[in-house]
This record gives sequence, C-alpha cells and structure tokens, in this order.
Amino acid sequence: MDTRKLLTIFLVFWALAATFTAAYFYVIIISMRPLTSSEVIYVDIGINYGNGTLVWINDTKVLKGSSAFQTLLLVADEVNVTTGAYGIYVRGINDVNEYDSVAWSYAIYGREVPTWQKVDNWRYPSVSSDKLALENNDIIVWVFLNWEKYGSNLPLPTSTENLRG
Repeated sequence: MDTRKLLTIFLVFWALAATFTAAYFYVIIISMRPLTSSEVIYVDIGINYGNGTLVWINDTKVLKGSSAFQTLLLVADEVNVTTGAYGIYVRGINDVNEYDSVAWSYAIYGREVPTWQKVDNWRYPSVSSDKLALENNDIIVWVFLNWEKYGSNLPLPTSTENLRG
C-alpha cells in the first residue's frame, strides 16, 4: 500500500473515533444538565421505619433537578443500595435493611401520575428513586413495609402503625 492510502485510512478511522467520542460525551453532559442549575429548591423528607417511628427532615435544600435518591443521600446517615437494570434499589436506610418480604419504598405527595399507585393524595412511583426529579415543595416519605402483607393495597406512607408485620 502506498502512503496516501494508509494516511487516508488512518484519517477516516480517526474522524470516526473522534465523532463517536464527541457524541458519547455530549450525551453525558446533556444527562447532567439538570444538576448544573444553581437554583435551590426545598423539599420535605420523611423516613418511616415501619415500627411507629417517622422522622421528618423539613425544608431540605437541594439543587433543582435532584432525584429522590440524591435527596435521601443528603439526609440519611447510611444508605445501602444495589444498582440494577431499572436504576437504584434502596436496600437499607440508617442500618434498617430489608429482610424477607419487608423492604424500602418511597411515596411522593400530590403528584398526579395515573400509572402510579395512589393512596389518598400520596403516590407510590413505579420508577426508581434515582429517576424521579424533585420539584420545589415536594414531600417524599421513605417507608419500610411488608410487601407480602400489603400487596397492592399499600398503606399511607405516614402511618405510624407497625408496617413490618
């Protein structure tokens, strides 16, 4: 092969690699755009341990575009998670970890999404907590409950009953 052909092949591969690299980083930057805002919003967060203990952390400052999971990381001392195909799965909060059919879920107050499980004005989202972007004045409650006991008839996330048993 002569030098021109080799140079042409090299430049074509270089151009393709540069294009794909630029596209990759563009997608990453676009996905981070909501977190580059300097606008602060306020949310209220509850952690319901399912044993009658409900702790509120009100007026928590977060950046606009923060997820329910990112907000949990701000207020909890310890969070135990697994990452799966659908996103983050919270296995434990503050040394209270899932067991048998008792696990963590979360609910948001006042959002109107028909596909989410509704309990009064609360909604149990059908999306991972790292996928739910919070809005100003949102109210989120993390609740530790027995899925086998409640099934699709979920309790109020603010209930102070024993939700574990």
